[in-house]
Amino acid sequence: MDIRNYVGENIRIKLNQKLNQKQVMLFELVFFGVFIVLLMIYTLFMQKYSWIGDAIITSFIILFFYMVRNVLKITPLLFSILIFAMMIHNLGVFGFYSEEFFGLTFDHYTHFLGNFALSLIFFNWFCSFSNMKNKIISLCILTMFFTLGIGAMHETIEFLGYVYLEADFANMLYPGNAPLALLAQNEINNSMDYFNTMIDIIYNAVGALAGCVVMSTTILLKSDFSTSVFTGGQVEKSGLKKTDPSRRARMPPVYSHGH
Repeated sequence: MDIRNYVGENIRIKLNQKLNQKQVMLFELVFFGVFIVLLMIYTLFMQKYSWIGDAIITSFIILFFYMVRNVLKITPLLFSILIFAMMIHNLGVFGFYSEEFFGLTFDHYTHFLGNFALSLIFFNWFCSFSNMKNKIISLCILTMFFTLGIGAMHETIEFLGYVYLEADFANMLYPGNAPLALLAQNEINNSMDYFNTMIDIIYNAVGALAGCVVMSTTILLKSDFSTSVFTGGQVEKSGLKKTDPSRRARMPPVYSHGH
């Protein structure tokens, strides 16, 4: 196989991979859409109207990341993890935010999963920059800053919902795990409010750190499976492959000296 055929074959393979990824991610988007529609029907039937806003917001979040999937180099697996995190949050319509699982409140799981998903996406995106490849410490620091920044924005939204919207339901506009009606209006500076916010930020950080650990491990392992599934093959293995055309081009020609 000459170099031109080799390059053409690689281009064909990559195009097929991109088409397959697009189909998978479109299926994931439709799946999430069906979930949201069913959730909205349940919400309207049970008259839990406070969760309509969350369903709409999370739908826009998923749609946004789908639209910028090529820019952020999002793979189907990363997209599915983000969708899973949004679905878990919306399950709060069934009252899970007032429940505990394995000693942790449902709110802690949602903060962890949401930031874990964002951390994976941002880390993978930064890996696509040529000057950032394999710089694990720099990648982790940058990812943590971006992810925790978004987490801080979410906490700000919760605070604004608490103060100005007087939200008395456990969702994106409410900063706690118990009904706001249980709190007196003059307790807005109560230490428990600070405690809840700081616990949320801590679980945001734990989720972001977990994402960095997973992606860093992927780079260190440099396995074909991990790099293709998590990073879309962006982290290249060191050394040249046997079929690398650049290596073949540098090899001295072999002449036949037959008579």
